[in-house]
Amino acid sequence: MQIKRYIQLISNSPVFWIVTFMICIAPLALTYTVHYSDERHYTNAAIQMAQTNDYFTPLQDNGEPRFLKPVVTYWMIAASYKLFGISVFSSRLPFLLAGILLLFIAYRIAFRLTKNRDISLAAMLIAASNPLLILSSSRSIPDLPQTLFFSIGALGLTGIFTSAHPHKKDLWLFYMGFALAFATKGIPAAAFLFLSALFLLFNPWKKCSLKSLIHWPAILIGTIVGLWWYILMYILHGELFVISFFNDQIGERVSGNHFRIAKNTAFALLAITGYFIFWIVPLFRLKLKPFFKNPETPQKYRLFATLTGLWTIVMFLFSIFTLKFYDRYFLPVFPLISVLIAVFLFSGYNKTPVRNFSIICHILFFIGAIISIVSTVIAARLGNPVTGSISILLSALFCLRLFFPGRKGSLLSNTKTISVSILFVLLSTSLLAGNFSLPDQSKQIADWLFMHKTGIRGITYYGSGKVAAKIRVATHGTIPVKCIKPLQQFIFLSDSLAIVVREDALPRDIPNEHNRLTIASEWKSFPIHLLLFSSDLEKVKRNHTLNYKFIANSQK
Repeated sequence: MQIKRYIQLISNSPVFWIVTFMICIAPLALTYTVHYSDERHYTNAAIQMAQTNDYFTPLQDNGEPRFLKPVVTYWMIAASYKLFGISVFSSRLPFLLAGILLLFIAYRIAFRLTKNRDISLAAMLIAASNPLLILSSSRSIPDLPQTLFFSIGALGLTGIFTSAHPHKKDLWLFYMGFALAFATKGIPAAAFLFLSALFLLFNPWKKCSLKSLIHWPAILIGTIVGLWWYILMYILHGELFVISFFNDQIGERVSGNHFRIAKNTAFALLAITGYFIFWIVPLFRLKLKPFFKNPETPQKYRLFATLTGLWTIVMFLFSIFTLKFYDRYFLPVFPLISVLIAVFLFSGYNKTPVRNFSIICHILFFIGAIISIVSTVIAARLGNPVTGSISILLSALFCLRLFFPGRKGSLLSNTKTISVSILFVLLSTSLLAGNFSLPDQSKQIADWLFMHKTGIRGITYYGSGKVAAKIRVATHGTIPVKCIKPLQQFIFLSDSLAIVVREDALPRDIPNEHNRLTIASEWKSFPIHLLLFSSDLEKVKRNHTLNYKFIANSQK
């Protein structure tokens, strides 16, 4: 009984679940199992910042200024590079830590709202198991930092409307959160600050006076934090900065095409429901109208639900009027939605059949068992013992829970089971993908270059900027990498430089005096069925991989 009590105490600790979250997403977050294309802009600029100590003007790989996003994201990566050196680990670490901090903020928002530790832990678990938040914690782009700062602002906002009078600390959180968000990604933060202030002033349940929201130190410091970089860039670069920044924020993103708006609307609805589908299903049996009409429902719950709805609607409108829909636009509202779902579930659990949770758990156990078993077999055939060992353990856990589900638990127990199952499914998926993507081609290229570095002062990568950026990170910024797009003319540089090119982009007119050495390879497709059942593994590899060639003058 004593051991059981200790286990329950540990499993009710937010720290335990934050560590679980970190362990489950580390293989995805701290490697290039998946690499999002926009990451190259931030790692390229951060490498130059770390090497030149110019931390104000972000630069593209060709040395031209890049004004499309403010400087905070670049600083996060550059600071990590200064502390830990240039690597994949240090490129992604700030965003994994930001994801962990975001979970803590989600917990604090829920606790400020409800004063209930079970609801707060459930809200954190719902956020931790959200696939978009997990993917964003694995990308070196501004969306997760922006969401973290939005959530800090929301924490202050929650404190303001749950207190009899706004406290100074909540006003500081409110203004500084949105100021940092504005310094991270620009105009959306200003729009949500204005919307939130209007909500506090005019909501029908608990209006705040304008005087109570004014705290000049927080407003002045927040204004400086939010605007200083924009002012500096205008002083240094003038209209070039203004035109470039506003084109990215508004001019080149807004679309009035009716078909595109309809398509984006469908994608937006799918994104909101899809990322919360395992939590929305139990809500179907709940009667949510009484939640708002019941006099026993705390007024602050109505306020929070209305605020979350307003944020979601505004973000929905932002996303559907864009030239291209991105699901990550919704990320800033997901922590609030997670808190609201937890409040709804706990408020109406007596009317929610436990069978709903049982079905969801069995679906997740089945999906996880299939993915982890497939990953185990492929890892064994490709000779990946670490991946194979972890996959075997996961497949055993999923199968045990699938065939021996145990007794029906409490709401919090079911919430823990669903959350950890989603995390383990995503861990199994990242291990399966790692069989194909690791070692990453950029690491293979970097390892070869380090072994044959003598006489090589730099390379030209003939291909996409995404791979060139990964090579810069993998070589720790020690070997200059120039990128030439495949549509441009293939040129040979001086003997001190060499060219790396993927074989399907290899030109035919390479002079005979140039060596062509295979230095890396990558899977061009994922032949899972062949890797599971084919008797000729080497043939599968030959037919489904592409090589990277190193080309240099043979007289070097």
